[in-house]
Amino acid sequence: MNVIGLYFIKNVRITDDGKAIRTFCVSGFKETAIGAASGALWGTLIGLIFLMPVVGMAIGAASGAIGGKLTNLGIDDKFMKEAAAKLQSGSAVLFVLVRKATTDKVLERLKGVGGTVLRTSFDHTKEQELRDALADATAAQAKTNAPEA
Repeated sequence: MNVIGLYFIKNVRITDDGKAIRTFCVSGFKETAIGAASGALWGTLIGLIFLMPVVGMAIGAASGAIGGKLTNLGIDDKFMKEAAAKLQSGSAVLFVLVRKATTDKVLERLKGVGGTVLRTSFDHTKEQELRDALADATAAQAKTNAPEA
């Protein structure tokens, strides 16, 4: 059983010398393929009206693929660039777009990981649970890194 189903993951980390390294891990979006398939279907149906279904299918598939390619679903590019620009060397940011998740199991597995939530579409209760799960590790790490008196 999957605990989390993802559409999109992008990782940006800043090396000690200040270089940004971007890793695009997963994309569950298939906008181009979906656009081509739906365009071909509608093109065929419209082509049947004019007794040219093959031509209609070709034109529909091409225009659907172009439309799908131009579709921008997911996390706002401007937000990702702004968040990555604020990183300090040796740190990283993880952008995740979740399709579906078993929230209680995800939160259980995130405890002890650490981190800060910048933006989420969770309701307030789930968002606070996520922040609390990540804060437990952040607070523990702060205690271990604190200078001894």
